[in-house]
Formats: sequence, structure tokens, C-alpha cells
Amino acid sequence: MSVLNLLEFQERFSTVRACEERLFQLRWPDGFVCPKCGSKEYCEVACSSRKDAEERLPLFQCKVCSKQTSVTAGTIFHKTKTDLRKWFLTVYLAANDKRGVAATTIARNLGVSYPTAWNMLRKVRKAMADRNAMYQLEGIVQIDDAYFGGESHGEGKRGRGSDQAPVVVAVQMERGKPKYITMALVPNLTKEAVAPVLSERLKPNCIWETDGSKTLVACAKELQQASHIVTKSSAPCLRLDYLSSLSAS
Repeated sequence: MSVLNLLEFQERFSTVRACEERLFQLRWPDGFVCPKCGSKEYCEVACSSRKDAEERLPLFQCKVCSKQTSVTAGTIFHKTKTDLRKWFLTVYLAANDKRGVAATTIARNLGVSYPTAWNMLRKVRKAMADRNAMYQLEGIVQIDDAYFGGESHGEGKRGRGSDQAPVVVAVQMERGKPKYITMALVPNLTKEAVAPVLSERLKPNCIWETDGSKTLVACAKELQQASHIVTKSSAPCLRLDYLSSLSAS
């Protein structure tokens, strides 16, 4: 599936109705299903009291239980007072800017207040994180730890033993190149903290490649990992200088 450029995206979703029609397709790809009883029998309800009702999709009422719902109900757009076109553009910018789009940029370009832009980005990022958490890496996966935060205090020790926040990093490799990545902040690098993360983010049949740290060896044993390759080198198994080029997973 080709990725739309900004101009193509704006042309495709130039109206609120176009945005709602896309939400309908995503929410009910096989036709309407009542969120309450699961029935597929429904009727459309015109509601003139809704803002810009003539430019929007009608409400959908279940013929079995009479539950009324809209395409935005139960989503991050639920009861929003902000134009759906601005929401869609926020999603597009957040998903396509690897550096991370700022709330000030959203506020300036979409003509909304900073608090509104900040709240929109917060909801979009939360939805993206929830979606990513559903995926599991498979095949050959390189696993290592990384450290994020400001400058280290004291003697400024780097890496393991520093006071920076430890992060478990796993990269799915394909044909020798990184394809997907998953990262998780952990309180410490013990087996008790790391094993649950790897169990959740990796499929059981993965081939692990690690630097042989005691924690990862213990995790492999704890999770009964059959394939665990220890890669010894002067450089860490995972290098942060290429993390920015990976697709989130």
C-alpha cells in the first residue's frame, strides 16, 4: 500500500464526511455491527441538532436493541469539538515525522490553541502506543539494553551502572537489516523486570541474538527460549545510532 504525501492526504480528506466515511470503513470493514448487541441490522438517523449535520454521516441505530452510535463513539475523536480534518492531519503528522511533531507546530499550522494541540497529540500518541503494544516480534531478534535521560551525575558513568533510565531494546532483523523495533522502560535490568517484557513483546519461536549478559541469559532460561545466540564483540549488539531509522513495532 502506497503512502500518501501531504498534498494527496489533504485532498483525500478535505471534508468532514470523507473523514467519517474512512472511520466507518476502519471500524466496520464488513458492514455495521452494533457495539452493544452485535446485530448487523440498523437504520440511519438524521440528527439536525448536530453541528454541521448536513456535512456529516448520520447516526446509526440498531434495529434490535435501539442503540444509537456514531463513527467517532468510543474513539479518540469521541465528543470532540475540533474539526475531524484537523484530527486526521494531526495523526498524519505524528505518524510521518520521525523526529516527533511538536504541539506548538500543530497549534500554529492547524489554527488551534496550544492546550488543544497538546491534548490531541497526547491522545494520538497514546493510541499509537496501544496499537504497537499488540504486535510481537518474530524471527531473528537482537536484544540489548540502552540508557536514556539527561547527563549522568557524579563521575558521569555511561551505560550499565549509570543513573540513567534503563530500556530494553529488541530489533527484528530481516536479511541482515533491522525491520521492526520495540522498546520498554524498565525499573532495573534484573530478570524479574526484563523477562515479562520479552515474554509480552516477542513470539516464543524467536531466535535471540544477545551479548550474553547475565540478565538475558537468565531470561532465555526463564522463558525456555530454545534458540539463543550470544554475539561477542567490542561493540554492543544494538547500536543507538541506527535506532532512528527503524519502524516502530
